[in-house]
Amino acid sequence: MSNPPAATELLTSADAGKLADVTPSTVRTWTASGALPSMSTPSGQRLIRRSDLDDYLKAREQRQQRR
Repeated sequence: MSNPPAATELLTSADAGKLADVTPSTVRTWTASGALPSMSTPSGQRLIRRSDLDDYLKAREQRQQRR
């Protein structure tokens, strides 16, 4: 069983959006589609691991460079 991520590496959709220079709504679209892994708190807040966001953004940039 894996250990839960440290609280310091978890981002809200708003925080992830700021880091990615997109709106929180865009981050929610990425998570809803499954492109960006996330987890939900009991209250429904989406949390994204910083490492998952970094990986997603790197892959997205690589896809855009191939076009």
